[in-house]
Amino acid sequence: MSAAPEEGNRDRILAAARDQFAARGFRGTTMRAIAAEAGVDVALLAHYFGNKDGLFAEAITFPRSPTALLAEVFAFPRDEQGEQLTRRYLGLWEDPTTGRQMQVLTRSVIGDEAGAAHLRTVVGGLLGDEGVEAALEGRWTGFVTAMAHLAGVAVARHLARVPLLSTMDFEAVVARTAPAVQLHLDTPD
Repeated sequence: MSAAPEEGNRDRILAAARDQFAARGFRGTTMRAIAAEAGVDVALLAHYFGNKDGLFAEAITFPRSPTALLAEVFAFPRDEQGEQLTRRYLGLWEDPTTGRQMQVLTRSVIGDEAGAAHLRTVVGGLLGDEGVEAALEGRWTGFVTAMAHLAGVAVARHLARVPLLSTMDFEAVVARTAPAVQLHLDTPD
């Protein structure tokens, strides 16, 4: 088998996995359902990803690391970081290439300990990054609160599809949300 068909199979499996995990969470998703949606034999999933945990980890891997995104945010003056954090985080939800991953991660964090453990690992990695540590010195509580606020807006807009918020223009959502995020970031620990 050539590399191109294998890569196509892998991509189809990942797309199907993201759809299944986003709709059903980690626990509610089966390898058979993913294989059926991708149109491949279930054994191919094990070939590429090992097991459901491996497939889940790959399905929520982003093209850029959270540390790199935060480095961009913290390169701005402090009084602009709330808007930049809001724009970048909510932008991940709006982007067709990462929006499904955000749904997968969020549904899994809400409904499954494995998803929550993965999120804690990501946050733990941020805590260990020197650049992030320096940028958030004395502001960790504000940052965590800002992220919780942003997650709530994203869930209401993209998962619950709350009227008005779900149809609001992205720039309007940013304009309404960023001041609260800035307030969180400005509140010292």
